[in-house]
Amino acid sequence: MGTFAKRKAFAFRRFFVATVVAATMVSAICARATAARPSAMKLFPEESVVFVRISNAHDFGERLQQTAIGRMVHDPQLQPLVENLYGKAGKLYGEQAEEKVGISWDDLKRLPKGEVAFAVVARPDKKPAFLLLVDQGEGEGLSVADKLVDRGLHFAQEQGADFSKEKIGDVEVTVIRDKDKANRVFGVCQRENTIIVATDPNVIRGVLWHWDHVGEKGEAAETTAVQPIAEKPEPKKSEESADGKEAPAGDELKAEKTDEPFVPGRTLAENERFATIIKNCRRPQDPPPQVIVFADPIELARASARGNGGASFVLGLFPSLGVDGLMAIGMAATYATDEYDSLIQMHVLLENPRSGVMLLPAFLPGDTTPQPFVPAAIESYLAWNWNVRTTYDRLVALIDQFRYQGSVDKFVKEKISDKLGVDVLTDIVDNLKGRYTWTIGYERPSHFRGQQHVFAAELADEKAAQETLKKVIDKFPDLFAEKHFGSVTYYELVPGGIKTPAARKGDAEIDEIIMNPFVGITDGYFFIGTSAKRFEECVAARDGTVPRLVDSQDYIRTSAVIGREVRGVTPVMFTMGRFEETLRQWYDLLSSDKTQSYIEEQRDKNKWLAALADAMKENKLPPFDVLLQYAPVNGSIVYDTDDGYHGITFSLRREGLAAPQVPDAAAK
Repeated sequence: MGTFAKRKAFAFRRFFVATVVAATMVSAICARATAARPSAMKLFPEESVVFVRISNAHDFGERLQQTAIGRMVHDPQLQPLVENLYGKAGKLYGEQAEEKVGISWDDLKRLPKGEVAFAVVARPDKKPAFLLLVDQGEGEGLSVADKLVDRGLHFAQEQGADFSKEKIGDVEVTVIRDKDKANRVFGVCQRENTIIVATDPNVIRGVLWHWDHVGEKGEAAETTAVQPIAEKPEPKKSEESADGKEAPAGDELKAEKTDEPFVPGRTLAENERFATIIKNCRRPQDPPPQVIVFADPIELARASARGNGGASFVLGLFPSLGVDGLMAIGMAATYATDEYDSLIQMHVLLENPRSGVMLLPAFLPGDTTPQPFVPAAIESYLAWNWNVRTTYDRLVALIDQFRYQGSVDKFVKEKISDKLGVDVLTDIVDNLKGRYTWTIGYERPSHFRGQQHVFAAELADEKAAQETLKKVIDKFPDLFAEKHFGSVTYYELVPGGIKTPAARKGDAEIDEIIMNPFVGITDGYFFIGTSAKRFEECVAARDGTVPRLVDSQDYIRTSAVIGREVRGVTPVMFTMGRFEETLRQWYDLLSSDKTQSYIEEQRDKNKWLAALADAMKENKLPPFDVLLQYAPVNGSIVYDTDDGYHGITFSLRREGLAAPQVPDAAAK
């Protein structure tokens, strides 16, 4: 081959290689420009001790509207009343709050169409920083977040704050400093329709770095050449100069930007505690959650206590108390699925092995089926199994190590046992079998203080418990009034019930009786509560004269779902809720002449009550059955695991109610 041909071939090869390299670079740049932004979990710093994330705020709002309650307020027969109330609320907001807040009523409805995340970030030797990310998504018009940021910047400007601009890569960050406290600073920027706000602009730097370096490990990254945004130091006192004026402190002579290089840290997704919470709360069979919440309470307390000597002393006691064994808590929530109105997975992450206060909840797996005395007409049913004596013994050992041996036993004997006339430990605690039931319901007819409680503890020896109760009654005869219902004898505490302060003075009030407490023993259980009427309903349920919860379709359906969700697991706690009872309470209240008269009397004192009174006059409530079809049934369980306590809580749509139509927005 001739010289000219060789040169031509060599030039062609150089051109070809250059073209390939250029094309590769352009592709990489375009890919970076068009690549989806990583989720907040992969942007926020590992030191986030509180983290709340909504995968898509707009879709989350849409899903809430597709829950049973959301669909109930859109029912055609209830819609006129709701629209009337909504219009009046908007008018009152415009009169009382819009000018102060700077956000209109319509603005509040413009939720961001993307991810929203908030975090509290621990910092070494400083108070925690706050970090907010709002992805406004695609679409025309500003979201409420954009307007809130503009309002905040305008307010800071009115207060005379110092504004400056800093460049982080290709993003311009507005830095605002308090004119009176130079270390009070925050930064705000916007990139690709995503707003980032933080009380430490260097936190923003970390977020942007991870945005641009997807998949790279922060702790393994090389030191980069970019510089952090330095905070202005507080002025320091110094010796006076020769002319009598205070000489400038040395730190004030430094430039705002330092030469210290920025080293990116790890992200929250790489935080082991966060990863464990997410692993427990996002099971493969569950739909993607719309909401994720994470908190590291101990690290949050430590970060918040920096510079506070008293708080630091208390934190120093945590290891000996075992409090630092609480490693993290978190949850993941999904709304409006085919079967569930809501499905929430919760986890309390504990150190293994547990010690100190983390050993106090001596829960036991056991039966949580509603007993025959639990009536169907309850708002909430809670059942759990707990060894109280074990908890007491562990508490004694924990407290005595800080005081002296026998200090707790001495306190219990002198302050409780001797005053009651019984041995609390032997006669009461040791006679508890370990199963407990707590029901919450409403007295009928409905009244404002109608919500009442009944607590039941299973006994090892009912006869011995009767003798113990008799000793207490004999010591305080004026506090007890014997009552009978069917074959059961019980005692009314504070005969006549506890009245409101106004009623005791003789003043008229919408409710005169706060509660009518009682105590009784029957069917192997010790009962105590705030309503003798509710206890009598428990006796009626036992006798079969009122429906029982265990026979209800709501319980049968709830227990079947729990059995499917946690097959083979025996819970330490089970709860069930019937929103039907809550709904009936408020329906009866709002429909009653007494309530409407009370609202009318109070309308001049409260504009919101006046708006409610007008709306109730202009639009009548539909029949209760119209609302009943939307009342969900709630259930939850808690069970013990090797690394803490796990809970599942859910709301089931009413059978026969059509499946919700929800946006298909999967969480990142």
